[in-house]
Amino acid sequence: MLSEKYKKVFSLTGLSYLTIFCVGFLLYFKTLFYELVYLDDNVLIVNYHWFFKNLANSKEFFFHPGYISKMFYRPLLNISFMLDTQWGDVLWPYHFTNIGIHVLNGCLLFALLKKLDYAKGLSLSFALIFTVHPVFTQAVAWIPGRTDSLLAVFVLSSFICFLNFLAKEKYVYFLCHLLFFVCALLTKETAIVIPVLCALSLWLIKRTKITSKASWIMLLSWVATTGLWWIARSHVLKASTDLSLLTAVHSLARNLPAIIPYFGKIILPMNLSVLPVLVDMRFTYGYVSLLMVIILFVFSKSPRWHYCLWGGCWFLLFLLPSLVISFLKHEYRLYLPMIGVIILLLETGPVRSLAEHPKRATTVLVIILTVFAIITFQYSDQFKDRFTFWHSAVKTSPHSPLAHRNLGAMYHLNGEIDKAETSYRRSFALDPREPMVQNNLGLIYAKRGLLKQAEDAYKGEIAVNPLYSNVHFNLGILYYNQGEIEQAVELWERTLELDPQYIEAYKYLAVHSFDTGNSQKTSYYVDQLKTRGIPVSKEIIKELEVLNR
Repeated sequence: MLSEKYKKVFSLTGLSYLTIFCVGFLLYFKTLFYELVYLDDNVLIVNYHWFFKNLANSKEFFFHPGYISKMFYRPLLNISFMLDTQWGDVLWPYHFTNIGIHVLNGCLLFALLKKLDYAKGLSLSFALIFTVHPVFTQAVAWIPGRTDSLLAVFVLSSFICFLNFLAKEKYVYFLCHLLFFVCALLTKETAIVIPVLCALSLWLIKRTKITSKASWIMLLSWVATTGLWWIARSHVLKASTDLSLLTAVHSLARNLPAIIPYFGKIILPMNLSVLPVLVDMRFTYGYVSLLMVIILFVFSKSPRWHYCLWGGCWFLLFLLPSLVISFLKHEYRLYLPMIGVIILLLETGPVRSLAEHPKRATTVLVIILTVFAIITFQYSDQFKDRFTFWHSAVKTSPHSPLAHRNLGAMYHLNGEIDKAETSYRRSFALDPREPMVQNNLGLIYAKRGLLKQAEDAYKGEIAVNPLYSNVHFNLGILYYNQGEIEQAVELWERTLELDPQYIEAYKYLAVHSFDTGNSQKTSYYVDQLKTRGIPVSKEIIKELEVLNR
């Protein structure tokens, strides 16, 4: 039988977890009914539905690049989408998973803060603030936003296990720590900083004296785990474009100023955007937020500077990788860095003193939670459908060529060609090298019968975006309709070289092979279609000829 004392502790802890769970689900419940916004989510859920619906394909995620970008190795992230796909052609499972991951992180943060010896009331307060914080709306309401929230599950679990290992000196906890570390690496590359933060915590936070044997075991385990992951990743991505060190450094230097507005969105989440770009981010909120935190420290008596240093390292180490090869400043990338800021705030005197004044603390907490929850509840509506999303993107990031381009694409899909052309031209004016813009203009010209303009637009796209499979396919269609069959076939074959999953190219090549009596190629293309879940037989291949009309 548990003593009354332990029953009370477990009851209070369980109630805390239940509170986080209920607050998170109630706040984000309406996102279960949201549609696709056509920013990567359509690629995962529509374009590759045929692949994701077959669980037997899960092993392929470990041996092939990602499905949105060929530069990333994220098999566990893809498997999470695959599991959602098993529910059928519906979107709510994806959103339900996103909500579940987020509330789980709120609970894990509560557990972590307690492990770091913060008062239970403060730990719960900041876990609730984390759960309702507006800056994480994108991580929950936008399906691909789970990249960083899923990473956080493994990072927090790994770190909690590491702290348990330090406290209890049982290697089973260290093995669990390594297991979660591996899962984090297989979710997003940023996880590579986990050993660094663990080592820093050993030095700055716990200051635990461990044996030299344990030190060597930890060091060798981290090196071996990271090395094996790097070898596997390099082998899988060997055909991808390499990122040179010089390019990475230049990108980091160019994006480094984003740290200021990023910090501002944590303390004062006012300048939120579904598609933030640096030129449209407001630095004022960032500077004001920095000043506010400095003032908090000014009124702090003997803050634990080693904790502050560790919190600052957590913030920077998880944020800096997001500034490499990045032109978008997605808000979900603050998911893990914010925990470092929470550590900083917990070390300020005014925040610590709230633990000694429960009524005052409750009042402050209720005000913050109410304001943040209202902002989050309203802001999440920007992710409810594609038109709302891209109109919001253009409004909050007017200098983003991507925002204008994709708003044009939404008009295009909706048959509003004139509006689409206007948005494409705005995008082109902002950046003549913006991918897909000239291709999309080519589609409009072709539809209007302006074949020479369409050809020029397609060729212009190929000049700036030669690896874009769609433009090769579309130029092939243009040539085919003009009787230039050989050129069309070459372009469709090039399409498949660039994207072996391009189903429409297989269809057209199957029709052409059938029409020219090439039974061997016909069989090959039909088999490729069947492999990708498109049931086609030689007897009905003629039906595909409608594609040429």
